[in-house]
Amino acid sequence: MKVDYSRRVIYLAAISRLFTVIVAMVSSVGFNLDNKRNSIVIGPTTDSDWIYNLVNPLVQWDGIHFLNIAARGYDSLLEHAFFPGLPFSSRVGAYLLPFSTENATLSLALAGVVVVQLSFVMAALGLYRISTHFLGDHLLAFRATLFYIFPSSNIFMSAMYTESPFSMLTFWGIYWLYAKKRLWMSVLFFSAATLFRSNGILAMGSILHEAFRSKKRVFEGVVAAGAVYLPYYLFSVWSYNLYCNEAVGGVRHAWCDSYTSIYAYIQKEFWKVAPFAYWKIHHIPYFLLMTPALTVAIYGFIWRAKERYPELKMILSSTKWSLTERFNILVGMWDIGLIAQMGILTTFTVFVANCQILTRILSSCPLFFWSAERMYSESSPRLQSVILAVQLGYFLVGPFVFGNGFNWT
Repeated sequence: MKVDYSRRVIYLAAISRLFTVIVAMVSSVGFNLDNKRNSIVIGPTTDSDWIYNLVNPLVQWDGIHFLNIAARGYDSLLEHAFFPGLPFSSRVGAYLLPFSTENATLSLALAGVVVVQLSFVMAALGLYRISTHFLGDHLLAFRATLFYIFPSSNIFMSAMYTESPFSMLTFWGIYWLYAKKRLWMSVLFFSAATLFRSNGILAMGSILHEAFRSKKRVFEGVVAAGAVYLPYYLFSVWSYNLYCNEAVGGVRHAWCDSYTSIYAYIQKEFWKVAPFAYWKIHHIPYFLLMTPALTVAIYGFIWRAKERYPELKMILSSTKWSLTERFNILVGMWDIGLIAQMGILTTFTVFVANCQILTRILSSCPLFFWSAERMYSESSPRLQSVILAVQLGYFLVGPFVFGNGFNWT
């Protein structure tokens, strides 16, 4: 008899978020490290002090930008690096809250935090469902999902960041695409994911893969992939025009002549995102911080390469197979889209972006959690203890560090 762990996944995910929020709140209030904190600029609080204490440790760093966009719109160049999905969700959530506060910005912050917690629970369920489909084992799927429920990226899954909503939309998009074979339902989820993060466009690869694998919906798949890209394109064009297109009211800035994408400019100017730009001696601690996540990713690539050795051997054969046959072999691999997703994110983050974010960037990759479970299962008892210690260490330290305004992953 197959045991469905869905209800257990929901319970554990909810407990995980409740625990994280409480730890962040208590540690922030208890230690009160105001000199290190990015405090929320929300004005005076009266009857809502408890709400402020609740959301303040969860609205730090990027969360400040998401909150400002929700409250005042895009009022600075930097904020165009942050996509509108979470601010819009916060505004809708604030409208739907069963009670109101005297401070509108505080209501938006609370709504954003609530949206993130609910998204995490639904993301955990989505990961469990697709893991069951791909791995074919409920218990194995549940064990892999536990690495998501108690993640090393823990605090970012509860803070006013996009990791949880983006993971939820990505996982359910994968579920509808591969498990249910409902192309346009998956497009709805993937397109919504692109409104939260730019890397949502990677879902185009999964859609095209499934379209070519079916051999009957290639044109439809191309159109569907375009629909996933469309939110990114529209937001980028709108943002660029605000600063670079005089015909629509923009005041052309000097950088407009060198960049066709405002997003690329902001990434380069404010975060120094460029090949090997982050590879500095003083950044070594950040490379160490990302090492556990990178280890799991590398293990996953090696695991899938071993599993796919016969197919890879045929694809790389010098004479036996034509290009068309090699392409069909590649497309026939059910996991190639998920391998590409994790591979692109890992490569870009390590060699181009600020490497420490790898810990949370991979939170939307099912293969990452499958690899973590397999690495743990195949390890010796002593190594299993090390893996659990590292996992729980990141899980517990993150809420305290981030909640008090310190830089974390």
